[in-house]
Amino acid sequence: MTFSIERKVVFLLAQVVLCLASLKAGAAESVDTIEEAARKSVREAEPFKPKLRAEFLRLAAVGEFPILGLSDPSDAPHADFADALAIFDIGLKPLKAFDGSMDPVKLVDQIDQVMYVVSADGKKISLAVVERQPTNEWVAVSFGDATIAPKVSHALAQSMIPPPAISSVRFLVRVPALNATFIGRRNGNSFDLTAISSNILGMAEGDTLPARTVFLSMAPIARRLNGYPT
Repeated sequence: MTFSIERKVVFLLAQVVLCLASLKAGAAESVDTIEEAARKSVREAEPFKPKLRAEFLRLAAVGEFPILGLSDPSDAPHADFADALAIFDIGLKPLKAFDGSMDPVKLVDQIDQVMYVVSADGKKISLAVVERQPTNEWVAVSFGDATIAPKVSHALAQSMIPPPAISSVRFLVRVPALNATFIGRRNGNSFDLTAISSNILGMAEGDTLPARTVFLSMAPIARRLNGYPT
């Protein structure tokens, strides 16, 4: 009987060790930085671009060209899908809890979408968004926003002032509950946000502030909101 109990104890200890090892491995796999996650999404969505272009051409051919930012369907073949940006969201619940001691990067949640700025004849004409499916395939989920595309392009340019001392990564950051959207930039340890449009904080289009400053200003506003999606 004693031998049986000892064997059970050893077995249980072994299971605990295995569980701890598994948790440690899982933690190691989940520590990708936001810039690594952004690069990975853009890289993995890249092979889908031919299908994205084909869908763009199809929509233009069936009369949807105005939504695509085109004045004529014959302009569709000249469209270029550039400035790929991984999309990240910030939920209302974590924003309410944010204080100056927290890492602002921790608020940002990747949603497996990538946005492209569509240009033609040197003009930014619309946006296209693709999304990763459970099958790991990417599909187009939206086209349009012709009025927003130039603002995104402007914010991208402003986000590079001053030029980074080292390689930086840019991505889209949305705060749906406060109707605010930014170009995020990670440059070393810094995390800055450039407003795409004027927002609830009084930031004008193209204004850039540290993410910590933006979130600290947003947190009190978020706490006053009730009944909004988290």
